[in-house]
Amino acid sequence: MSASSKFSRREFLSYSGVGLAGLAATVWIPKKVFAAPPAAGTIKRLLILHAGGGMRSTALFNADVAPQWNPYGWVSTTDTDTTGAPLLASGVQWGVGKPLVGDKTPLTLMQWNGVKLPLVSQIANQITVLGAVDHDPSADLGDGNHYSATVRMCTGSENGQNGLLTMLSKELDGQHPLPPTIVGGAGPIGASVYGAGLGDLARYRPIYINGPTDFRYPRASGGNADPDYVKAIESKLDNDMVAARGNAMGGRAANFIIVKQLGLKYGAVLATDALRLLYVPTAALGMTTDGKPLTNAMLGEPFGVAAGPPPPGFVTDQDWGGPTALGVRLLQLGAPVVSVGVGGWDFHSDEDRGLPPLAASLGRALSALYFVLPRMADPGVPGKTYWDTTLIVVTSEFGRDNTSDTADGGLTIGYNRGNGSDHHGTNACRYQALPVMGGVIPGGRMLVGTDDQVKPMGRPQVSQSLLATLMQAIGVDPAKYFAAPTLPEVYG
Repeated sequence: MSASSKFSRREFLSYSGVGLAGLAATVWIPKKVFAAPPAAGTIKRLLILHAGGGMRSTALFNADVAPQWNPYGWVSTTDTDTTGAPLLASGVQWGVGKPLVGDKTPLTLMQWNGVKLPLVSQIANQITVLGAVDHDPSADLGDGNHYSATVRMCTGSENGQNGLLTMLSKELDGQHPLPPTIVGGAGPIGASVYGAGLGDLARYRPIYINGPTDFRYPRASGGNADPDYVKAIESKLDNDMVAARGNAMGGRAANFIIVKQLGLKYGAVLATDALRLLYVPTAALGMTTDGKPLTNAMLGEPFGVAAGPPPPGFVTDQDWGGPTALGVRLLQLGAPVVSVGVGGWDFHSDEDRGLPPLAASLGRALSALYFVLPRMADPGVPGKTYWDTTLIVVTSEFGRDNTSDTADGGLTIGYNRGNGSDHHGTNACRYQALPVMGGVIPGGRMLVGTDDQVKPMGRPQVSQSLLATLMQAIGVDPAKYFAAPTLPEVYG
C-alpha cells in the first residue's frame, strides 16, 4: 500500500471515532432521516454512468489493495505521464487503478486551441470515492447474481419494480423539456433497469436511446402535429395490438407503446441537430464560458467522438465516449437525469486483455466531463457552469472477486484460471468503490476506506442510501421511496 493510502485509512478511523474493536457493532439500521443536503438547490441535474456486467471497481477506484483483488497496480506519487508531468494529482486519498490511465498520454484537443486533456489520475483530486457500497450489510455475503444485484442497484431493493429514473420521472413530471433519459445499457443487467416501471409508474418510464447512431438521419418533430383523426386511428391500432397479445405479451406491448408515445411527445426536442454528434460537426447547442457556441466537434473531441472521418491525430473512443457525450447534450436539452450505460464488464476470462481498454475509456470519459462541464455556461444559473450544477456518479451491480478455481489458490495472482474474475459475494465483489464528482463535491476523498483485503474500515454505505442521496440532490424527497438514510457526507 502507498503511504498516502495508509494515512487516509488511519485518518478515517481517527475522525470517525470507530476503533477496530468497534467495527463489529457498525450494523446498518434503516431509518428515515432526510435533512436538506448542504447542496440543496444547487444541483440541477444528475448524470449516472452505469457499468453493466460487474465492474471490478476495487481495481479501479480502491486500487491500493492486495494483488489478489487488484493485479494491475495503482498510480503512485512518483509516476509520470508520457510528457514527464506528474501522473497523480496531489491530495488524493483513494487508490487510482492503472487501467484508468491507459497509455499515460494526455491528448491534445485541436478544437480547444491545443489544450491538453488531462488523464483521470491528474484530476483525481476532483473525484470522491464511496469506498464500500453494499446492497445489504446485514447479509452474510454480497449479492453475486447479476439480475438481482442490478435490480438492487437501480431500484433500491431486491424485488424492486421501479427504477430510480422512473421514480424521478413521476415526481418531476412536466417540469422539464425532457424527462429522465437512458442512453445505452440495454438488457436486464444494464442501465435500462434504472427505467424499470410497472403498475401505476409504468407510464412514467424514461425515454430510452440506444446511442449516438440513433440520430444518423434528420428527424421530424414527431407526432404531436398530426391531426386528431390520425391520433385516434393510431391509438386504436395500439390498443388492438395489446389486446391481440393477451396476458403473456400484453405488458411488453404496452411498454413499447409507452416508449413510442414518449418519442412522439418529445419529438421536437429530440429532432435537434445537436444530438447528431457523429454526423453534423457544426451543429451547436449552448455556449462556452468564453462566449463561443459549443459545437458537436468541440463537445465530441474530449470524449473521442468525431463527426465523420476523424482528422489526423484524433484519438477515437468506441466505448464510453459517444454515449457520455450524448448524455451531456441531453442534459443541455433539459433532461434532469441521464443514465449512460456501457456493458461488457463481466470478464470471467481474458480480463487481463479486456478490462484495461474499457477502463481507460471510462477514465477518459471522467476526464472529459471535468474538462467540458466547467467550460459550459449554465444558462439557467447566471455565473455558473454545468460543472457547478451537475452531480456525476459511476455505478455497477457489484464488483469482482476470484475465489474459485484460481491458478495459485487465490493468494496473489489476481485472476482465475481463465485470467478473469468472478462474483461470489466476497469482499471485493460485495463492497463497490464508486466515484462521485461535480462542483458540489469536494474531491480527492475516500469515504469509508478498506484494508488491503477489502474489509471496510467503517460502516458500509448502502446502495439504497446512494439512490436516496441522488434523489434528494435533484430536489425530490426520497422518504416516499427509500427507508435508508441519505449520505450527506458526500458534500463534505
